[in-house]
Amino acid sequence: MTDFLYYFGAVDLFGFLFPNILLAVIFIFVAVWIFVLVMVYYTKQHRVKVEKMIAGAKESIPEPKDIKSRAAEREKKKKEERKFLIEEKKKLTKELAELDKERHKKSKLHKSVQDTIAYLADFKDGVFEIAREKDKQIYSICFVFEDINYSTLKVDDAKNVFIRYRDLINLLPADADVSLIINNTKINIEQYLKEIKIPYREDGYNLYRDEMNAMYDEVLCTGNQRLKKERYLIVAIAFENVSEAFSNFARLEGEILQAFKRLGTQARRLSTMERHEKLHDIFRPDEKGEFNKNHNLDFEQLSKCKISMKDYICPDGFEFKANYFMMGEKYAQTLFILDFPSTMSDMFITRLTDVSFDILTTITIKPMHMADGVKLINKSILGMESDRQKQEKENIKAGYSPDMINHSLKDSLTDAYALRDDVQQNSQKVFFLSLIIMHTADSLDQLEAQKKTLQGIATQFLLQLRPLTNQQERGLKQSLPLGHNILDISTTTTSDSTSIFIPFISQELNSKQGFYYGINATSKNPIFFNRLQLLNGNGFILGASGGGKSFAAKREMINILLNTDDDVIVIDPDGEYVPFLQALQGEHIIVSATSSHHINPLDLDKDYLAEKGDPIIAKQEFIASILETAIGDSYMGGLSPKQKSVIDRCVRKVYAPLVDNDFDSDYTPTFKDLYDIFLEDESKSTGRDLAEAFDRFANGSLSVFSHHTNVDIQKRFAIYDISELGKQLNAMGSLIMLDAVWQRVLKNRRSGKRTWVYVDEFTVLLRIESSKIFFLDVFKRIRKMGGCATGITQNVTSLFRDPDAMEMLANAEFVYLLSQAATDRLQLAEILEISETEIEYVTDAEKGCGLLKAGRYIIPFKDKFPKGTKLYEAMTTDPEERKIIDGLVKEPKNN
Repeated sequence: MTDFLYYFGAVDLFGFLFPNILLAVIFIFVAVWIFVLVMVYYTKQHRVKVEKMIAGAKESIPEPKDIKSRAAEREKKKKEERKFLIEEKKKLTKELAELDKERHKKSKLHKSVQDTIAYLADFKDGVFEIAREKDKQIYSICFVFEDINYSTLKVDDAKNVFIRYRDLINLLPADADVSLIINNTKINIEQYLKEIKIPYREDGYNLYRDEMNAMYDEVLCTGNQRLKKERYLIVAIAFENVSEAFSNFARLEGEILQAFKRLGTQARRLSTMERHEKLHDIFRPDEKGEFNKNHNLDFEQLSKCKISMKDYICPDGFEFKANYFMMGEKYAQTLFILDFPSTMSDMFITRLTDVSFDILTTITIKPMHMADGVKLINKSILGMESDRQKQEKENIKAGYSPDMINHSLKDSLTDAYALRDDVQQNSQKVFFLSLIIMHTADSLDQLEAQKKTLQGIATQFLLQLRPLTNQQERGLKQSLPLGHNILDISTTTTSDSTSIFIPFISQELNSKQGFYYGINATSKNPIFFNRLQLLNGNGFILGASGGGKSFAAKREMINILLNTDDDVIVIDPDGEYVPFLQALQGEHIIVSATSSHHINPLDLDKDYLAEKGDPIIAKQEFIASILETAIGDSYMGGLSPKQKSVIDRCVRKVYAPLVDNDFDSDYTPTFKDLYDIFLEDESKSTGRDLAEAFDRFANGSLSVFSHHTNVDIQKRFAIYDISELGKQLNAMGSLIMLDAVWQRVLKNRRSGKRTWVYVDEFTVLLRIESSKIFFLDVFKRIRKMGGCATGITQNVTSLFRDPDAMEMLANAEFVYLLSQAATDRLQLAEILEISETEIEYVTDAEKGCGLLKAGRYIIPFKDKFPKGTKLYEAMTTDPEERKIIDGLVKEPKNN
């Protein structure tokens, strides 16, 4: 065997491989153990990580007891919510039961009102479901829109309004039922007087408040001033569900609001609670304005509790007769127009709604698709042609002329042909039109008298007005601002014929917390308005001499002082406001060379003029204007650039101590300090020249402004009297006085007070270039600083000559126009966009009468302030009356 191995050389091979194989095995063995150890290590690390993750997850997972407690909390919360709703519903139900019980005590009428108040459901954003048809529901929304001075427009302007109103009518979708409603109601005098009554204050003005309140009472309790008109547009459309209604109404709302804007008026969509309020005031006319006054109702809460708002708005009951009905304790009646003539006057609605009792005028419009309209007209013509041919044959058979046709039929055919021509040739739309009138009264006799009044008005316009016999309930439903169109009494008309029932008469100004400005000359209603509601409350009072400018300004000042905590400052060039000031115990500041009242033009605080940045820069410009006004005449062509540089440098030096001491008023410089700085300036000759020219204002006879300010206005009413300023100080004094007023505005702004600034004889300031520039800046900025500026002048021609003044007038939101000269009227009408008809109200107008322009409103007014009052004695500037009031002459005895 050995030999065999040797023979093949195996021994040598074994001897070679054995030690190497052994080493390889050992190496593999070691490598495997290292691999195993590494895997064990990493496995252990991974296990630690996993255990940490599991531990973290276990910590984040609540214990079973936590899960139970949280579920219990949620269930408890739900129970509390259910309990609250149940308690709230019980409370509301009890309240309703008491309300119903109280109503039945007042009335013997017990009929349910749920079916008569004809809506099925109410939703948010003023969407009402009013009916259901097969697989669709009919929903409606309601807009309230403001009036236009249509009755006072010139012919061309009225035509433009008519065309734009027709565009609005044509905009209405063909699948809609549209109701246009004018709600003519009496004002609740007692409630209204409570709203406008001026409450007492501890300021010494209560005697005047009594006189103003007595005047309000007299104004509201005489004449036709008890009427209030509101205008609604209701659009009702069928949709598959309420979601579809919401999306479509949102799109339609934008189109309708834009159409009203083009008309020159504003409209807005009523909320759900506002629609309920309108219904409440119709059903309960003796409780107007008292909806939700005591109940504090919340629509969402009522919806959750399944409580109907009908219970809060309904009358005591309904009882319908053949030609009238009872609504609570009120008598009511619905009337309709029997037929419409081929031509109508656009003043019918104006005359109809001018009656002095509650009346609800509802114009129901149903637009048709163009093709359907033409088919309907052709069908009507075909029927009438058939009747005509039949009548012609009967005439021939009877031996009469075939042309002897019934006039009514002949007129109807003529109208039908004309109607078709309008639709086909003039792009007119076809509408179904009806007009319903509902009026209410306290007795049956009063109701009958009102009906005769309405029928008399209709007769003047060739219309027949009849009661809806045995259809009073349906007439009521169609009259309400819900959008029902359920009466079969429609007439087929075109766009033009429909638009002739234009709902606009005259604009009104009657804002809450407004000031009294007299009586609307068109509607006879009182004018209450707050200028601060405008985009810019700044304005002008313009009128010829003796027209009542200063009286109008004083009446507004009185309103401010009696109703607010605002300050009033008057710049008085003629001293005519002094008696008024004395009566109101105001502060009289005399600005003149000999006055003991000193105003330091170098007064400065951090807020001066500049809203941000360095106030010194703004003050430098002001002082440069003062110096140029004061000493510029000493140099040909005014101040040189070098002099202006010296002034700029010296002004900064004179203010250095004030700035270093954080604007402490004790370090405020005066003209004397500025004079010394001029003398010390590095320019030497230029500084000395300026000091020499400035000496009379710093140390000489005109040094009234070279003192520290000793005027500390403590009272709310102050007058800067510049009637004795003199020619030499006029320019500089006016500028300094304006700066002092501005300082007061800034001070009031810091304390949260508003400042009203009145500048009488406004054109006097405009003649002084530096004063004009300063005031123009103030006029632009005063609104942001919590103030309001008013220019008063009789010299309108001077305004026209000054481009800056013209710009101010054109941009003024508030203009009070009294009697104007013929040469000024036309220019004013053009600048202020006033119609020829409206401008007639300032043509030879009586004292205290004219036009009030407030934003887009233009209201003709009459202001007859009661004589014999302390207020009138304080405000009048009539020379003869002032002599009697001041005791200079005796009052003449009446024979």
